[in-house]
Amino acid sequence: MPEDHTLVIRVQYTPEDLAHFQQNIGDAASDRRGMAIVAIPVLLSVFVAFVLGPYWFAQFTGPYLLGVIISVFVLAMALAATLKINAYVRQPSAAPDAPIFTPQDFTFSSKGMTVQSTHAKSDLSWRAFQKAKETASHYLLFMDPGLAYLVPKRAFSSAAEAAAFSGLLRQHVKLISAGER
Repeated sequence: MPEDHTLVIRVQYTPEDLAHFQQNIGDAASDRRGMAIVAIPVLLSVFVAFVLGPYWFAQFTGPYLLGVIISVFVLAMALAATLKINAYVRQPSAAPDAPIFTPQDFTFSSKGMTVQSTHAKSDLSWRAFQKAKETASHYLLFMDPGLAYLVPKRAFSSAAEAAAFSGLLRQHVKLISAGER
């Protein structure tokens, strides 16, 4: 790819893209965030319900049993809210190829990558990326083990354009195959 040549593609992400991203970026990173979202309110609720709750209610409302009943109710409400949030986050899309987000324009050059959508623009030099991973259907450009840009191969208009992009990656970023980490 010549020094002054740029490659521009438009990406419209689908739920299948996000599933691919989730699978390839490392489930450990996303699982840790998911566990924290669930574990923190549950642990806090257990602490309040069974440690502080009976003491507070015994001191301020009288009988200890009333404190336990109210504490169990608070715990049940926190668990219900957590499960509802978790179910909402994981609910499947009606159509796996339905567009999500606004389209994003990726511009690749010898200097780096620019990503522009309706609401934002990011300019990144190639030094921002630790590595790039090529799978059968996507490229992932990693800035961090848990942070990557996803570039679907279907966004390239031709095999030659995809090959030019792959060559550009090889020049500037460590490109690994699907099986490598």
